[in-house]
Amino acid sequence: MKKILLSLCLAASLFGCKSESTSKTTSPIKLKSNNVYAYKSIDHFTFTAYKTSKKFGVKGSFKVIDVDKSNTHSSNNILEATKDLVATIDISNIFTSHPDRDKKIKEAFFGTHHIKTITARIADVDLVKNTALIEINMNHVSKMVLFQVASIKHRVIQLSATVNTSGFKMDKGLAELNKVCEDLHKADDGKSILWPDVLLELALKM
Repeated sequence: MKKILLSLCLAASLFGCKSESTSKTTSPIKLKSNNVYAYKSIDHFTFTAYKTSKKFGVKGSFKVIDVDKSNTHSSNNILEATKDLVATIDISNIFTSHPDRDKKIKEAFFGTHHIKTITARIADVDLVKNTALIEINMNHVSKMVLFQVASIKHRVIQLSATVNTSGFKMDKGLAELNKVCEDLHKADDGKSILWPDVLLELALKM
């Protein structure tokens, strides 16, 4: 296992306190048949959660991700080379540039459900639709999440997807996190809101 990437989820879905992002789509992927690709490392794995009635984005990342390299393989298709990649995300290494917020996410959101890790597996890829189907396991719930390939450039695959934490039975943790961050989740209307939607953005080096 090695320090790096993947999954996801949201990890889920996490917090409520600062940043923004958008997802993209591309035309069908073009590959050179004389190239050979294999998984190398994770370039970055970020997430954006949303707070307040104005849905203000709060961005962060997972810094420690272990990838099981026994499942990796090479292919002349760069996206196909990611298939069956399995990763474990250590949620104790969440980073949002605000230590106090990191602590609240780990203790209130994940801690409420006694979650220490999230696992993910790239179950399938589709070159025509430019997608990767990733199986995410969190809080004893397994769900298939469809990631869109935003771009493939210089042997780096950019993927993105939006997950809803309610699908992983995380409503209790979400409510607890909103409670401990109540004032920080208010807009001009005075309503404290932490949304269950989380944007995941992943970049794999091949």
